[in-house]
Amino acid sequence: MEGRQREYRLHVDQIEVDIKLKDSLINNLSDENKRQRERMEELEEEVHVLEEDLKKNEKIEELEQLVVVVKQKNERIEELEEALRQSVRIAADMEMEQHEDVKRKKEINEKLLKLEARLASTQNAHNLRCTSCQTVRHRLTQVETCYNQVAYERQHHLQELFDMKHEALTAALSEKDAHLACWR
Repeated sequence: MEGRQREYRLHVDQIEVDIKLKDSLINNLSDENKRQRERMEELEEEVHVLEEDLKKNEKIEELEQLVVVVKQKNERIEELEEALRQSVRIAADMEMEQHEDVKRKKEINEKLLKLEARLASTQNAHNLRCTSCQTVRHRLTQVETCYNQVAYERQHHLQELFDMKHEALTAALSEKDAHLACWR
């Protein structure tokens, strides 16, 4: 019996040692499990932070794209403003040339009227002196007719020149407008 008690005692001691080992193992596993859970929480937090950073980067990329679009629009606006300034310059030049043409026409008409008046006074003076000079009168009539024809042709050419300049400037403006329309 004593041998049995010893055997039981050894067996109980062995079981107690096994229980202590298992308790120690359970404690170690619990500690390891706790560390793993904490590490998992840390990793989840890092993933969350990285996701937030990624969203911020996407927003930054969107903002950069918007900045590029705004720059392109600003460049386009500058081009359109420059084209508008050129159109205004062309229109102003056209208006100045038209004004100068009108002024030149007026000066030419004034000179023409003065010449006609001088011619008429010369003709009257000549008629007073030479009432019997039929050949001179005939020649004077021819010169007057030729003069009137030249004056008419000159007036006609000036009008054609004015019209051509006007058409050229209008075409230039239309071309600029078409060029602007292509960019829109």
